[in-house]
Amino acid sequence: MSYSNKYLGNLAKHSLDGAHAIANSTFTAVEQAAALNLQTARNTLEHGLSRVRALSEAKEPQEVWALGGAISQPGIEQAIAWSRGLYEIVSRTQHEIGQRGEALIGDFTKSLAELLDDVAKNAPSGSEPGIAAVKSALSVTRSTLDNISHTSRKVAEIADANVAAAGAAIKSASSKQSSHAASKAA
Repeated sequence: MSYSNKYLGNLAKHSLDGAHAIANSTFTAVEQAAALNLQTARNTLEHGLSRVRALSEAKEPQEVWALGGAISQPGIEQAIAWSRGLYEIVSRTQHEIGQRGEALIGDFTKSLAELLDDVAKNAPSGSEPGIAAVKSALSVTRSTLDNISHTSRKVAEIADANVAAAGAAIKSASSKQSSHAASKAA
């Protein structure tokens, strides 16, 4: 069946293009995560040095106590920013790869459906029920994958909202703790 080569060739091309796009998305995410980690390390070092300087310049124990909350606040904010940045990188990459995967599945099912149509045109009589069964299975599989994809997007939206809420709660609690420590020192 030489006509199937056309569909297999298209499928192979789309698969290679998809694998290339997925690899590029992955490499971009790794580069972004490495840059985020290096920037966070640099900021942590600078924050640590400024903390030591501030403590070494304190003359009274009350000053040291007052610096405690103020010193920890930027570190907490930095940790939140790092985790949020890493989450955004992972989320964006997952979304890109998911889209590419959906496109690959779409290309595959389209090529397979076209192949089945061609096979049906040239198939001997009596093979129609078998071809119809394969088309039906293909349709059910595609529908199931669409449902899974839709559900995954909803779960990602809920996760995004939960991460944002958790970050805000941590930042709020940290601010309250810092102000409480500053008021105790005064």
